[in-house]
Amino acid sequence: MKLHKVELQGLREMIQKTSTEVLNTYKEANETSNQLFDTVFIGDSMIEYFKLNDYLPELKALNRGIAGATTKLILENLDIIFGQHLPKDIYVSIGSNDLVLLEATIDEAFYGVVQVFNILKQRYP
Repeated sequence: MKLHKVELQGLREMIQKTSTEVLNTYKEANETSNQLFDTVFIGDSMIEYFKLNDYLPELKALNRGIAGATTKLILENLDIIFGQHLPKDIYVSIGSNDLVLLEATIDEAFYGVVQVFNILKQRYP
């Protein structure tokens, strides 16, 4: 189902507001927490709403999902998302919101995902 322009704009505005709030929460946590994680989950609502500590308590991983995240949002906010963490393992769920929110083609969404992975490989080999 394709959204009408007005609906899509409303959705974008809502996601902009909520993602800004989530990023501010992550920024605060980066400034106040001394705990560093070796495993970080990043991405969209599939990550943000995943009850990581309930399902994988032994993993001791950090959940840094952002509902509505696009590859563009992730790339623009990597410093806030990761903070001082230097993960050995990174789990990623991104790309689907590019198709809806950015109205990207499949090729454009794929390229966005590839960009994210390339940057992550450079920063966290």
